[in-house]
Amino acid sequence: MSSDHTPRPGPATGTAAPGGLTALLGCAALLLGSFGDEMAQVTFALTLTEDPSPAVMSALLASGLTGGVAASPCAPPLLTRIGVRALIVAVFTAESLVIVAAGLHDGFAGYTLAAFALGFLGSLLWSAVMVLVPSLAPRRADLGRMNRAVQTVRNLGYVVGPALGGVLYARTQGIAALWPASRARC
Repeated sequence: MSSDHTPRPGPATGTAAPGGLTALLGCAALLLGSFGDEMAQVTFALTLTEDPSPAVMSALLASGLTGGVAASPCAPPLLTRIGVRALIVAVFTAESLVIVAAGLHDGFAGYTLAAFALGFLGSLLWSAVMVLVPSLAPRRADLGRMNRAVQTVRNLGYVVGPALGGVLYARTQGIAALWPASRARC
C-alpha cells in the first residue's frame, strides 16, 4: 500500500486516522475563528465611532495585529504541551471571556486590550487549525483541496465577520452585538 493510502499519525490526535469529532471540531474552529474575531473587532470600532479619530480605529487594528504577532512564538510550545483539541477549546473559552469582558468594560482602553487579546488568541487558533488540517486529510492528494477550502473560509471571514458585526451592531443599537459573538463561542 502506498504512503498516500496509509493512515498517518495526526498531530491533533497522536493516533491514526482522526474521528468525526476531530473533523467537527476543526470545522467549528474554522468557521467561528474566521467570523467571530472580525465581528467583535468591527463592533469595537463602531462603538467607538463617537470619537471619529482615525487614530482610534488605527490603534484597534494595530492592537489586534500586534496580538497576532505576539502569539507566534507561543503557539508551538502550547500545541506540543496541551495538543490541538485542548488548545482550540481553550482559545474559544478565552475568546468568549474576552468578548464578555469587553462588553462589560467598554471604552477605548478596554477595547484596545480586548483587540490585542483576540488577535493573540486568534493567532493561536489558526496555528492549531493549520496543524489539524493535515491530520484530517485521508490521503496526501486531499491535502491541497482541504487547504484551499480552509483558506477560502478564512478569507471569507474577513468579509462576512465585519458584515455580521455591522448588522448586529445596527440591530442591537450598540455593544450588545458582542453578546451573540461570545455565546457562539461557548
